[in-house]
Amino acid sequence: MPKKKEQYSSKDVVRLIKLLPDSLPKKVIKNFPENLTPYLYKYGDIFLAISHAIVHQARSPILENRLIQTYKEKFGNENKSINSKNLRLKNIAINRIIIYAHDVIRGRWKEAEDIILEGGPSVIYNYLGSIKQSWPEGEEVMLNDLRIADVYVHSVLCRRWPRFEAVLLERLNTASFKTLEERELIGILEKYIKNYISERWREVEPIIDKIPIYLFNYYDIKCIYLQKVANKTMSQIEIEKYFQEPELNKTQLT
Repeated sequence: MPKKKEQYSSKDVVRLIKLLPDSLPKKVIKNFPENLTPYLYKYGDIFLAISHAIVHQARSPILENRLIQTYKEKFGNENKSINSKNLRLKNIAINRIIIYAHDVIRGRWKEAEDIILEGGPSVIYNYLGSIKQSWPEGEEVMLNDLRIADVYVHSVLCRRWPRFEAVLLERLNTASFKTLEERELIGILEKYIKNYISERWREVEPIIDKIPIYLFNYYDIKCIYLQKVANKTMSQIEIEKYFQEPELNKTQLT
């Protein structure tokens, strides 16, 4: 029986790949027929094949496995020679993994999450923001950067996040408030209280008292907190006691 002639030759595919840039517009890829994907995988760039699969929303387990394998071969931790060009390609690859999870898998791509973890808090945020699902391991790494975790709380979760609260209060409790980064934590706490606290949060009260009164945030955050919980979970006596102006001391003035 004669061998079936392939619709596209390896030369055809290589020629198409060379004509296209690294960042492929969807309108360009859509001009390719859907059955081109396996040829791209066989002859060409695996990342281009994934881009094509994304546009046509055609999931391929073989393609997924090959992408993860190729990524680890090119950019794995054992490969120490990551120059600026390879770093750009690595970021493109991670971005396509996130888009593939969102557009094709429509949820978590668990087999690729080790790769996403390597990208750090900002990459994890992009992934979680795309899939709209919980991923505890990724969320824990994202808490290493509370500014990104803060954006995640307000733009993705939109609710109280106990683990975020614990890490934020821990950082505030050990802060001296002498650096800009530490003072930014006060703003993060203030926004969190304003948006999500509706009952007494006893753990935060000594933290607010610890904020030096010479910082403009001190009275702002105290007023916001009391407005949220007053007459709900605090008695009038407790409110008056808590709102007493603290005594100035040397540590607050240094």
